[in-house]
Amino acid sequence: MLSDNIKRIRKSKGLSQEELAIKLNVVRQTVSKWENGLSVPDSDMLIFICQFIGLVIRLQFVTAEQWQTGFLVLIVSELYLPV
Repeated sequence: MLSDNIKRIRKSKGLSQEELAIKLNVVRQTVSKWENGLSVPDSDMLIFICQFIGLVIRLQFVTAEQWQTGFLVLIVSELYLPV
């Protein structure tokens, strides 16, 4: 779902993978991997993507067990919602 939403949002902004990559200071192949579900942006990059495209970021409270297992506390609602 994240992969589909990155692609959908990129296209809605009228950007090619290359153009988005330049704006995010990554190579085009990185954007391609995100959109094909082969990798995901790290939390810092997710924040940068959200700032760039104007999405609201919210934090979610998690249990101590989730925190210890590396549960991602950064929730980017629009990026993770089904398309």
